[in-house]
Amino acid sequence: MDITNKLIKIQKQGYSLIISPSRRTPEFAINIFKDKFQNNQNIYFWDRKGHNPYFAILNSCDILMVTCDSISMASEVISTDKPVYFLNLPGGSR
Repeated sequence: MDITNKLIKIQKQGYSLIISPSRRTPEFAINIFKDKFQNNQNIYFWDRKGHNPYFAILNSCDILMVTCDSISMASEVISTDKPVYFLNLPGGSR
């Protein structure tokens, strides 16, 4: 099951999702998220236009999920008092 299907399953359990890609997120992945979630009102996907909502997301979310490709993002989310889940995706640097 791919990550988008897993996120939809989580959303169907009653959660609203906010997805914020990083500068390192490849364009093909952004397009997959846009296509998959464009008609789902309970999933907000930031399209990297306008002010980055990252710190507002850290403040307002109940649960945080972050990919393992950034030490700074991992450090920032674990500094909150919220549950954190790490998504281990393929790729990245050595």
